[in-house]
Formats: sequence, structure tokens, C-alpha cells
Amino acid sequence: GLDALAEALKSNASLTKLVAASNSLGPHGLDALAEALKSNTSLTALHVRWNDLGPHGLDALAEALKSNKSLTELYVSDNSLGPHGLDALAEALKSNTSLTTLDVSGNELGPHGLDVLSEALKSNKSLITLYVRRNSLGPQGLDALAEALKSNASLTKLVAASNSLGPHGLD
Repeated sequence: GLDALAEALKSNASLTKLVAASNSLGPHGLDALAEALKSNTSLTALHVRWNDLGPHGLDALAEALKSNKSLTELYVSDNSLGPHGLDALAEALKSNTSLTTLDVSGNELGPHGLDVLSEALKSNKSLITLYVRRNSLGPQGLDALAEALKSNASLTKLVAASNSLGPHGLD
């Protein structure tokens, strides 16, 4: 399974993209893969959408991102992360310099789910594309992100569609 693939990634230097979407990995399904990413230097894109990771499913991966310098695209949409599911990832983004694309769409983040990520964006200089679609952010859901954008000069694309922002959500 994914554990065997993760073991191979520790020494593989040619695989650049891994799509492991819709595999019901669960909260610890990325642990072995995260361990491999600490030494892998070839993987640039990781797609782990629709895997029921839950609120702590990104913790091990976030730890790996603190030292990994090759991963540029991370797609973790539709994993039921909830309002605190980005806490560990946001902490990693403060020091990560390689990630340029992040998709956290459809994770039930709610109105304050982007707060910690927004704080990380104040110091992160590599992220250029951020997808936060379908997270029930509501009218105030982008407030912290808007504040972060005042000092962030790297983000060039923000997709916040389908968040019930309402008529004053972009004020």
C-alpha cells in the first residue's frame, strides 16, 4: 500500500508527482509518506484529496514540510480538516520556502479556519496560489487573510469561491 510506496520514495529520485486521492487514508494515513518526504528530493506535487484525514491528519506532513525543499504543490482538499486542521500546516509554512501552491478547499474551516494560515502568510514568501473554496467562511472569513495580504507580496492567486461571503464579504 502507501507504506511501501513511501518506503520507495526515500530512495527514489525520479517520481515528481504523486496522486493518492480518494483512498480513505484516515488520520494517520500520511505518516509514512511524511517520513519519506523528509529525505525525498524529487517529489514536487502531492495530491491527497478526499482521504478523510480529519483535524490532525496533516500533522506529520506539516512536520516534514519544515525540512522538505522539493514539494511545490500540495492538494489536501475535502479532508474534513475542520477549523483547527490547518494549525500544524500553518506553522510549517512559516519556515517552508518551496511550497508555491496550496489547496485547502472543502475542509469545513468555518469563519476562523483561515486565521492561523493567514498569520503564516505574513512571513511566508513562497506561496503564490491559494485555494480556499467551499469552506463556509462566511462574511468575516476572509478578514484575517485580507490583513495578511497587506504584508504578503508573494501570493498572486486566491480562489475563495463558494464561501457564502455575502454582499459585504469583500468589503
